[in-house]
Amino acid sequence: MIKYFLLLLLTVFAASSSNAQQYCSKAAAHKHSLQSPQAFPDLPYRPYDVISYDIKAYLLDAFAKKKPEVNGYVTITLDLLETTTYIDFDAWGMKIEGLTINTEVQAPAPQPKPDETIRVQLPSKFREAGTRLQIGISYVRTSEENRGAHFYPKGEFVGLGPKPAEDSVFVEEDVFYTMCEPLNAHAWFPCNDQSDDKADVTVHVWVPNDGTFVTSNGLLSDTATTQTNQKKFSYYSDKPISTYLIAITASKFVSWEEMTPRYANPFDSIRLHYYAWQVDYDEKTVTDGSKYNATNAFKNTSRIMTAFEKAFGPYPFFQYGQVPVQPFSYGGMEHQTMTTINRSWLRGNWNESGIAHELGHQWFGDKVTCETFKDLWLNEGFATYSEAIYNESWGGDEWYRNTIRGKAGGYFSGENNDIPIYDPPAHLLFNGATVYAKGACVIHMLRRIVNNDNLFFTVLTNYTDNFAYDNCNTSQFTNYMSAHLGLDLDEYIDQWVFGPLHPIYDIKWAQDKNDQIFIRVNQTQDARDHFTMPIRFFAYRKDGGIDTLNYTNGYRSQNYRTLLSGEIDSIGFDNDLVILSEVTIGYDAAVSVGSNIVEIGTFSALLDAMTNELVCRNMNGPSLELYDMLGKKIKHISLSTGEKFIRLPLAGLANGAYLVRCGDQSAKVAIIR
Repeated sequence: MIKYFLLLLLTVFAASSSNAQQYCSKAAAHKHSLQSPQAFPDLPYRPYDVISYDIKAYLLDAFAKKKPEVNGYVTITLDLLETTTYIDFDAWGMKIEGLTINTEVQAPAPQPKPDETIRVQLPSKFREAGTRLQIGISYVRTSEENRGAHFYPKGEFVGLGPKPAEDSVFVEEDVFYTMCEPLNAHAWFPCNDQSDDKADVTVHVWVPNDGTFVTSNGLLSDTATTQTNQKKFSYYSDKPISTYLIAITASKFVSWEEMTPRYANPFDSIRLHYYAWQVDYDEKTVTDGSKYNATNAFKNTSRIMTAFEKAFGPYPFFQYGQVPVQPFSYGGMEHQTMTTINRSWLRGNWNESGIAHELGHQWFGDKVTCETFKDLWLNEGFATYSEAIYNESWGGDEWYRNTIRGKAGGYFSGENNDIPIYDPPAHLLFNGATVYAKGACVIHMLRRIVNNDNLFFTVLTNYTDNFAYDNCNTSQFTNYMSAHLGLDLDEYIDQWVFGPLHPIYDIKWAQDKNDQIFIRVNQTQDARDHFTMPIRFFAYRKDGGIDTLNYTNGYRSQNYRTLLSGEIDSIGFDNDLVILSEVTIGYDAAVSVGSNIVEIGTFSALLDAMTNELVCRNMNGPSLELYDMLGKKIKHISLSTGEKFIRLPLAGLANGAYLVRCGDQSAKVAIIR
């Protein structure tokens, strides 16, 4: 989904191997807590699994009364996972008129409680774990609030259109639609309104027989004139759906379609359905934004589909559709197989990123759905990143990087960009700067770290296949990608997803008379001690040549030294957009003064391989501590007041990197015997 007032943009990356001699210091890594979810923390566990919803929605009164009324009947088929005396469903703004359990009438029918649930008491014969139940609920949506279900009458004033026209905009035809993300499906039918309980869905909708057409998820299986004044539309979905992705839209639409060949099998095709109000379909020529032009807006959908099939694997459903509505509080919403978009996207040529974003969701959000809304970045970050993939498909790396720059800019300039993209507060769930733009940058940076597009996109395709038509959380994503990319991504995900903000680099450099370059990288951010990332420098020689220097940066303060092939006059950092970061860079002759002993302040630590001891000098603290690189404390020695020198025995320790700390000073040492 794209929030209407946000046009979301994306980030780039390169792998690294170091030929540098490094001498570094490091403080203990920050670990962001994975506890205390903020976004909808109180979603209850329910001891059942919904198998299917069969929804009957009568919208005749909605169109007659010009309000979002639904006269409905839903049959919920479910399996009990545990023995229980009752089950709860979500419901709001409606009156329950009747309830059956396996066709047996239950009276009185339960009514929605203030917590927006209804409790169904189960007779003793229907309580055992493993029991399959069919719960039939007849209801009337009585609320006139546009929540979950929306109705807007023909002629209602919407507002002023954009330049150059700045015209008055009105609703062209009576329109009813549903819009449920994140938790509003239960505002138009009773359900288990949780994203991790996917189910098969059949929808039957009755509307006036006056040219009103209904769109919904999946395939249109039947239309019938049931009475002179009403028409029925039936849809069934070929794949399970989360409740927030179920949608119906009804208005007087013109419809048309095209067939696009599948990327991997040109003998097979995907059917693309388009809908629009008549006036928007009739306009074929004006594309400057002064008119709504539906065919122009949708003209590249086929090309986007091909780009995504190439990158992400086969389109995961039988067909795809787009239906514009107005007014609409968002830019677009990725209802499974039938995206709802804001009618404003039909004006001009600026909407293509939005079209791509919502189509990308069919893989990331619909085929694989975030387990909870704590993990929404797995939906929105990927869909935002897919905009860059589409731009790359026609504009190459230059347009890919332009899109990345836009996303990075959207993150840096956005509001509330200091929160993690995992588990944002509920009121910032759809934060464009973090969940969307930074989320896209995280995917982009991972691609550059892998530095093998064939591997990256193969694993990404396999990821969507592994979790196809199911749910995934951030830990599952991390584990899957780590295993199949051959990388340990725990630290990467911890710093970029579970932790807030980004690295801030203060870089100084110098070159000696032997053409040896010295570079010092200090990370100055407060968010965490350090970000571990590959970094790349470009040394611009006075003879016109360029030396590319690849290092790994994993410490708060780190020095590098490399012999170049000539004198340089400047260096560049991350010119190819590898890292989402802030950078200052400058010349400092003092950087070339160093030794092979790590020093932070006056404290120093040096391995004495002859005695198998660590020699520590100039200490200023109450204790000396030794940690491994996972942050586990190996040794602790209390120091006497004024004690400045100590030999720390290393017997029994394996070769490798360790961190020694004394008060607020620290140093990294390598034990190599």
